Amino acid sequence: MRWVTQIGSWLQFLALLVVFLLAIYFCGFPPRPGSLQHIHSQLQPSAIIALTVLCLFVASFWIYRRHGYIFKIQAIILWLLFGTTLLRAACSVYESFTYLRFEQNMLRHYEVKCDEYYSVYASSDIAGAKKALGDVIDLTLAEKKNAKYYWRFNLAIAFSQARLAVIDESQGEKEEAARLFASASDFMVLQTKAFREEMRKTGDVGFTDKDSDAEVRWTPDQWRKAIAALDKQSNVRWSSSGN
Repeated sequence: MRWVTQIGSWLQFLALLVVFLLAIYFCGFPPRPGSLQHIHSQLQPSAIIALTVLCLFVASFWIYRRHGYIFKIQAIILWLLFGTTLLRAACSVYESFTYLRFEQNMLRHYEVKCDEYYSVYASSDIAGAKKALGDVIDLTLAEKKNAKYYWRFNLAIAFSQARLAVIDESQGEKEEAARLFASASDFMVLQTKAFREEMRKTGDVGFTDKDSDAEVRWTPDQWRKAIAALDKQSNVRWSSSGN
């Protein structure tokens, strides 16, 4: 009867191991914390793995309670495997919730505030438009300083500075316009680098460093065309009035 008990214990050990491997196969192994790998799609699978492994962890105690060192070793092996996976899954779930809170804050507060400033920019005279763009830049710099995750901060600053440059050119302030165009191009380079880095973290191999900084740096003429198209679409008041 002893060998029957041992076979039953091995079958139980293998059954728990198979259930674990099936959960990993169908849900995928939890990404390392901080990788943000497809963070929206990883939340539910990581939660399922965490729950499954927790149940398997409890079930493995039945093996440990059996008499014999082989059963203790089996249980310890399972605990190490399940414990490591449970920790990574829990970290992945926590990281996902943290990012989702950040994303909601960006969409409900930062983006809404930026839209308000852009509305003021579009409906104001030159003085009001410049103040609104300055508000966008100040808000974005403050949010960027405290942000833990990637967002389009550099892009917002770049286009705001380019719009200011276009306004300054219309007022004859050529040197200030040239400085703002150059700064906008610098922020566009930073935006491209930040986006590439985020794509690497998410495992998107389609975005690589194929372009140099010079190739992604916009010229003043490119900025003028882009801003003109955006302002025309938004019916910007100062642009149509010319003062």
